[in-house]
Formats: sequence, C-alpha cells, structure tokens
Amino acid sequence: MVDQHCIAETLATPAAVETLTVLLAQSGAVSRTQFTRQVCRHFGFRDARDRLQVASCQKALRSLDGAGRIALPAASHGGLPLPHKSRAGLLLRRG
Repeated sequence: MVDQHCIAETLATPAAVETLTVLLAQSGAVSRTQFTRQVCRHFGFRDARDRLQVASCQKALRSLDGAGRIALPAASHGGLPLPHKSRAGLLLRRG
C-alpha cells in the first residue's frame, strides 16, 4: 500500500519521470485512464484491499503533465467534468 502523497513524490523523481516517458512511448494510443492503470501496476500503487490507486496516481500524472515533465494522452472528454443526473432531479420529474 502506498500513501497518496508518496505516489506524487515517487512519480516526481527523475528516474520515475524517465520510466513514465518510456511507458508513454510504448503504450501507443491509450486513454489516460488506461495509462494510469498501467503506471499503477508498474509502480505497485495499490491500496490495502489490493485495488489500484487510480485517482491518486492520475492526480500526480496530471500535475507532472501540467509542469511539462511528461506529455499525457489527450483527455477524451476535453478535461471537463461529465454531467451527472441527480437523483433529486429524477424524483422531481416523476411527480
């Protein structure tokens, strides 16, 4: 299990950035999420239940991308939050 802050620190090291660059070059045309899962598996970023720590890893990767240290694949939905229908809104329409 790796702490969220340790993920960002681990990925920010020069050796990790070089590894990420190689992984990006080898990954071809994959989504950011697919790449993040690959990074989690490569570095062993798993929680106590042995699940990949995708959200924390993705946040660290976006930070490195924003700083120009790596170049992530383009966001598939433009980087904007996707709209979600609220349960309350659905209930109001029924009545």
